[in-house]
Order: sequence, then structure tokens, then C-alpha cells
Amino acid sequence: MDLSQFTIRHPRLFHLLPAASWDSFQKHGLLSARALCDLYAVPAAERVALLEEDRGKGNFAVLAAPGLPAITLRDQLLPDHVLRRCLTGSYEGQPRAWRALLNGYTFLWADPRRVQRLHAASLAQPQVLLEFDTARLLASWANAAMTTPLNSGAPFGGNPAARGEGTFQPLAAYPRPDGKPVVEVVVPYAIPDAPVALVASRPIEPAQGS
Repeated sequence: MDLSQFTIRHPRLFHLLPAASWDSFQKHGLLSARALCDLYAVPAAERVALLEEDRGKGNFAVLAAPGLPAITLRDQLLPDHVLRRCLTGSYEGQPRAWRALLNGYTFLWADPRRVQRLHAASLAQPQVLLEFDTARLLASWANAAMTTPLNSGAPFGGNPAARGEGTFQPLAAYPRPDGKPVVEVVVPYAIPDAPVALVASRPIEPAQGS
């Protein structure tokens, strides 16, 4: 794949970062929940709870370790009964496996309006909207990156879209084989050099009523 084909369509990618994690971002880049648990040496039982169980709406978990700035792991509402309605393939009936999969990715939005929806739907602490230069951000990660045609972590509504192995398609296969537009771009584990691709950052205060 010629990366320029994707960057022409999506010259910017976006991420909503808890403001409390700003120092960590500057030092370590974008880290998945799994990478954060590794970095902060989270004990096994707590790690399982954070990565495989439903963390619940409004639960911004704080991680701390000696010599590291405290960071905030955002909330994640993915209850079993909802996931069981839409998981397919090898993930059918396996909500813990799906949550573990998602928590191993770093997530970027292709459309800034989706970021605003994420913030509006969240019982948010102060956040920072990060805007990245797509070509620079993915220069080292295009072969690892994947795309989704939906918000993979929000299976809500009357008839949530099916999700499973086919949800994540290699960026190298862009345009997606299913012909659907890209909603998310994910990179496994971490994007440590993300700060060098940062174009702009904008603080966002907590959503009204939170």
C-alpha cells in the first residue's frame, strides 16, 4: 500500500487523552491499557480487572509507580450482556477476550467529530484533544496499523453492529475490503514516537453535568 493514499483521505488523526496523562504522553508516547499495565507493573489481579473485566462508565483508574508520573486510564463501558449480542467468530460468547483485545491497542480517530462524541458521552475528567500528522505518525507503524469501520468499543443501540476478527483490517489493505469508511486506526501495544507527530493539542474541560 502507498501510505499517501490513506493520508490524502485522512491527513490528520485524533486522540482524546486524559489531562492527567499528559506528562506520561510526552515521555512515553501513546500507550495501550496493556502497555500501561506493563509500565506501571500492575499486580496480576488488578491487571486482569483492568484489561479483561468491564471497568464501567465513569471509572477513570489512576495508575502510579515510583519514578513515574501518575496517569489516568479512561473508563470503558463494555458489559457482558451487550457484547454477547454482537460478538462473532472466535469472539462469540467471549466478552473477556474482546475486552483484552481492545485493551492491547492504541486508538486514533479518523474523524474529530467522533472524539467530541466520545467526550460528550463520558463522565469526563479534563481531557486533551491531540491532533497528529497522519503521515508522520504512521511512518514507522503503517505495517502494524489496522482500521475499523466502527467504534469498536461502543456496541450500543438497538441493534449493535457485529464485531469480530474482520472488524480490524490491516492498513496495508486500505481501502478496506468491505468498502466501509475508516472510523478508527489502531496500533498494537504502543506508539512511543507519537509526540513527534503532534500538530496541536487542545484542553477540553469536563462535559456538562459530569
